Amino acid sequence: MQSLLSEAQIKLRGVMRKEWPSVPPWRQVPPKVDLSLTDVRKGDIPPAVLKARALEHISRYSDYIACYTDGSKTDDGAGCAFVCGDAVRCFTLPKHASVFSCELVAILKFLCFIEINPARSYVILSDSLSGLQSLSQFYPSDPLAQEILLRVTALDREGTSVSFCWIPSHVGIHGNERADRAANHAAQYPCSRRFPLPARDFVPAVGSFLLGKWQEAWSQSHGNKLLRIKPGLATWLSASRRSRREEVVLCRLRTGHTYGTHGFLIGVGSRPICTRCGDRLSVRHVLVECPRLDAERLRFFGLRGPQLSLRTLLRDDSPFLDSFRLFSFITASGLQVIFNPRL
Repeated sequence: MQSLLSEAQIKLRGVMRKEWPSVPPWRQVPPKVDLSLTDVRKGDIPPAVLKARALEHISRYSDYIACYTDGSKTDDGAGCAFVCGDAVRCFTLPKHASVFSCELVAILKFLCFIEINPARSYVILSDSLSGLQSLSQFYPSDPLAQEILLRVTALDREGTSVSFCWIPSHVGIHGNERADRAANHAAQYPCSRRFPLPARDFVPAVGSFLLGKWQEAWSQSHGNKLLRIKPGLATWLSASRRSRREEVVLCRLRTGHTYGTHGFLIGVGSRPICTRCGDRLSVRHVLVECPRLDAERLRFFGLRGPQLSLRTLLRDDSPFLDSFRLFSFITASGLQVIFNPRL
């Protein structure tokens, strides 16, 4: 595992350890999470109306010191920030950090900030619905969320109340826009400090690494008939058909193994020969090579001879699949290349 992780450029020291909380969940202070603004979807009303409604709701927290938090994940990196009055703090995070983690780290950083800048009441305004919902759970599985709840409990015991409120993003709320710009700015720089992340954040990197190893092995599988049709690994969207029979036909054409061409391997006669031209019978021969079927190919595909290839006919985005021209050609060819005619 260490060898594979090293090859994937993932350091174990960068993975956050999951430990039992120092305060059990039933003794922690339940956070006050306000999700009132989520009753209307963002696309249902104009941004200006949503902004006015959000500002009106925020005004209810006039007795609180407001803080805006935000996280950012780009192709360049990841970052987070918080804005509290004139104080703006941004932090560059490891490139593997998810948007979810970026949002939680921003909240966590602000809680650390108010530990040395105590006041009576704070409200954290965040546009991360998933992040705030995780804080509403009795015992969240995410270690960052657990640490946030522990800090909220510690602050409450010191006389500092912390509430959370969800606000819509990108509707022109000044504090939220400032936090967004600061988080995006932080994401432009490489992270130079060690900051462990939850193991879940590394799942995309691990998946990409494994897919790369699989693709490398696939590309080197010489003699694989399917490789010529599908050089790149990806989901075969065209493999799901309207009927099971079509799926079987398409699968057997792509692998090149059909009853008509390979039945002799299970004792059904001898190696088959094309009854039209006398050459050896194969899927390639039927679909592309047999000169006696050029008229049928021209009729159904509009192509013939060197213009056709197995990849052209059988690739995932082949135009001959959606129009059923391929299946019609198989029927019109009169060759039993797919099923046992007695079944």
